[in-house]
Amino acid sequence: MKRILGVITLLVVAVLLVACAPANSDKAKAKMEKAGYTCAWTANKEVGDDGEVGYLTATKGNSIGSLIDGALAGDGLVAVQYDTAAHAKKAFNDSKNAEGKTDAVLVGKWVISGSDAAIKAFKK
Repeated sequence: MKRILGVITLLVVAVLLVACAPANSDKAKAKMEKAGYTCAWTANKEVGDDGEVGYLTATKGNSIGSLIDGALAGDGLVAVQYDTAAHAKKAFNDSKNAEGKTDAVLVGKWVISGSDAAIKAFKK
């Protein structure tokens, strides 16, 4: 019985995490702009060999320099969407260093790197 409850709990958590992720880059952009972020590069594209289908950068700034620097160092993020959860998981695992650590976060079909505040806004 405990095992069944554990599996059900895990499935509910997984569904909630995936349900919070935007369906595409345009929806991700709208979500981040609503949260007060400026988005510079947004792309929905054909599926590539690696399964990448979307891309987004966002930051709390208003110049290109702040977008580039902010997305990587300040309050911002870089998010890449994949066509399947398997491709996203592979990209996430590929981002790990030799010690098995990464700054990236896996959210459904998205792999996200950035500040805690920006990632929280993206997941919301």
